[in-house]
Amino acid sequence: HFHFPDNGKIIKSWTVGGVYHSVNVLALKNKGDIFIDNERHITLMESENFGKLVYIEVGAMCVGKIIQEDTTKTNFKKGDLKGHFEFGASTLILLGEKGKWKPSEDVLIHSLENRESYIKLGDEIATKISL
Repeated sequence: HFHFPDNGKIIKSWTVGGVYHSVNVLALKNKGDIFIDNERHITLMESENFGKLVYIEVGAMCVGKIIQEDTTKTNFKKGDLKGHFEFGASTLILLGEKGKWKPSEDVLIHSLENRESYIKLGDEIATKISL
């Protein structure tokens, strides 16, 4: 499951077309005749504390679908359920406006060490930059 990171409103939301095969070299080498499709969904939103955010859901490695919980929803609250992945591994990418926020120290350290950050609901991933 994935959730909205702040209060705000959805500006635009879309699924990226095309076929995205596994990027895992071992999977392709060992299962070259069996491709597993991936999926991408992008939401542009205006957040209360962090300005405009781009929220990218990546359905990877055996994910059948990215399910949006309520496609009619335009306003959201921090922690509201945004959607879920059906089956398999996945990742979320969150992009924001320069100067509006900064990543949390642990996320920065993991990034410098080329490590993933595993985030649970309620974990801080960024702080607002006060002007």
